[in-house]
Amino acid sequence: MKHLLLSLFVLIIPMLSSAQETITMNFDGLERTYIQYIPANVQSPAPVVLNLHGYTNNADFQMGYSGMNEVADEHGFIVIYPQGTPDDLGINHWNAWLAEDDSDDFAFLLAILDELEANYDADPQRMYSCGFSNGGIMSYTLACNASDRFAAVASVAGTMNPDIYDACVPSRAFPVMHVHGSLDLIVPEGGTALGELTDFGALTSVEETLALWWDTHAMCTENITINLPNTSLFDLCSVEKTVYSACNEDVECWYYDISGGGHTWPGAFPLVVVGNTNLDINASAEIWDFFEMNVLPINPGTGNQETSRDEKVVLRHLDLRGIEVELNESLSTGIYIQVFSDGSTQLYFHH
Repeated sequence: MKHLLLSLFVLIIPMLSSAQETITMNFDGLERTYIQYIPANVQSPAPVVLNLHGYTNNADFQMGYSGMNEVADEHGFIVIYPQGTPDDLGINHWNAWLAEDDSDDFAFLLAILDELEANYDADPQRMYSCGFSNGGIMSYTLACNASDRFAAVASVAGTMNPDIYDACVPSRAFPVMHVHGSLDLIVPEGGTALGELTDFGALTSVEETLALWWDTHAMCTENITINLPNTSLFDLCSVEKTVYSACNEDVECWYYDISGGGHTWPGAFPLVVVGNTNLDINASAEIWDFFEMNVLPINPGTGNQETSRDEKVVLRHLDLRGIEVELNESLSTGIYIQVFSDGSTQLYFHH
């Protein structure tokens, strides 16, 4: 018990004082890293958002480009910026097509969730993934193959690999959000036979991608499109938002069509070389608004997915001395230890 308490006190320090930290993980024979951002007002238990960088980029770039830390500060969720690996050309990427001779990014990202559930007060029912370009494509791959771990995903300027698209059978109606520029020349709205670079192969169109989620899987029967306020006249683009509703399992899918937008993250610092950046919306804030309304069902079903785990339940609560306590209204506000049926533990903030 002394060893358990010592390790837990070590974990309390970053929970209470640390905001940003780069974590190194030895995974599948590689040294993998990710940036972890925990705001001072983090919720308990805490939602977690994976925010994946695009092709050629890195975790630091995505953190600064998306500006999601500021949204996390406002709403109290943990943001994780994982780092991809170099491909055969030496360019950072995500193995969104699940090639066996490439890095196992799928398992790496799930391992990050395992770490957060084991070492922090992370909410397993509120795990999300979003990303830019190749990072968005990877988020769709996670939705297809790990719909029992993620409550929702969002993609900015990234559609789907056709092989993943054809084999995609999530275990439930799954909520997705998509943001795309009509003048995106890197990942065109109409799809492509080349993708961002030749390594990407073909990519589905936005229409095909959305139809897979809102029609084939969620079977939504209603949709409404609204023109969002064109608050910035100098960004040379505007936004239409479509909400697909009346779907199976009460999910919704959102689509932001950026008319005149390029291969960019709305609300970010404009990068002229890849087209117009819409400044009427903040994509990070819109993504959180979407994520916040989605919680993973307690028994989401496993289908044919290999990532399902035995359900674990809380057996008891301990104070920081290791003494069992009863969780009720009379218990003092503070940090306690949850002990689960599988033998794992995590910190719990009672208030």
